[in-house]
Amino acid sequence: MKAREVTPGGGKLGIENIARRGIAGRGVLLDVARLLESAGRPIDYTTAAVITKDVLSDCAEQQGVTIETGDILIIRTGWLAWYLNEATAEQKQEMSGEAMVHLRAPGIGPDEEMAAYLWDLHIAAVAGDNPSLEAWPPGPESGGFLHFRLIPLLGMNIGELWYLEDLAADCAQDGVYEFMLTSAPLNVPGGVGSPPNALAIK
Repeated sequence: MKAREVTPGGGKLGIENIARRGIAGRGVLLDVARLLESAGRPIDYTTAAVITKDVLSDCAEQQGVTIETGDILIIRTGWLAWYLNEATAEQKQEMSGEAMVHLRAPGIGPDEEMAAYLWDLHIAAVAGDNPSLEAWPPGPESGGFLHFRLIPLLGMNIGELWYLEDLAADCAQDGVYEFMLTSAPLNVPGGVGSPPNALAIK
């Protein structure tokens, strides 16, 4: 890969490569927040609590859903609902500081074990309702940076800050945690990301 291939205006890594066809496939929701709350272990949204592969596997088993090759995995931590409905003005102000220095948010593990787990699931993409998908902040003490493992090394698309409350409530009501999912990213040559414009169809 040469520098000119990743500069603004297009290339091999721009979001336009996904936007040309969009994303469509079977989506699976893992409602980790609901699982842990029902078990009496609710997530503390002010910390960088790590959701392990064992928790994800247990969640799928409890929901009676199987993750299959090519699926789009959606993980609900409950963070965005907490931020919108419960976080104080002071907490929001502190989190919005320069370079997210004071941001602490739960998410999936950032380490190689989590990357290997997701790879072995053979999923096409993974998204969550938290700021960075993985627990934030990442760093050597927590196992590294999952973004660097998933995007450039595994070619896996990721999503962050997806609003999942209505979908999660519907899945909990009927016990069906799989659905048709579509995502139409913006066609911005050289873009490093996009609003997902995602729809879950049940």
